Amino acid sequence: MTEAPIVCNAGPLIALATVNRLDLLPSLYPRVLVPEAVTREIIGSGMDRAGVRQIESASWLEMVPSSAVDPLLAAELGAGESEVISTAVRLRARLALIDERRARRIASQVYNLAVKGTVGVLVEAKRATLLPQVRPLLEALVRHGYYLSQRLVEYACREVGE
Repeated sequence: MTEAPIVCNAGPLIALATVNRLDLLPSLYPRVLVPEAVTREIIGSGMDRAGVRQIESASWLEMVPSSAVDPLLAAELGAGESEVISTAVRLRARLALIDERRARRIASQVYNLAVKGTVGVLVEAKRATLLPQVRPLLEALVRHGYYLSQRLVEYACREVGE
C-alpha cells in the first residue's frame, strides 16, 4: 500500500527553495502533491520570484488538477490554500503543509487535518538528521523577507536543542 501523500501550499515551497533546501521535502515525505492553484500561484508569478526555477524543475512534485472547493474555503481563503485543504481532505493526505496561520487553523479545526509549516518541516528535518542546524536557515528566511516571529524562531531552536 502506498503511503498517504502530503499536500503542499506555495509558502513552504517558496521558503524552502529560497534557502536552497527544497530537497528536504522528498527526503521526509515519499509523495508531495501540489494543487493546480498553487502551481499557478508560484509559476505564474514570474521567473523573478524566489525559487520558481527550483520548483519548476522538481520532478518529484506531483501536480494535482483542480477540483471542487468547499464554498467555506473559497469564501475564507485564497485559491491555493483552498485547494490544498480540499485536496488533502479528498485524498486523505497525512499532512497539509501551509504557512498562513488562518488557513492552518481552518485546516486543523474545521477539516481535522494534520498541518505543518516551513518551520515544522525544518524541525522535522533536523530531528531526522537531514540538517546540522535549523537556526541559520530560519535566519536566512528572515533576511530574505519571509516573516517569522522571533518567538517562533526561538521555539523551533529550543525544540531541536539549539
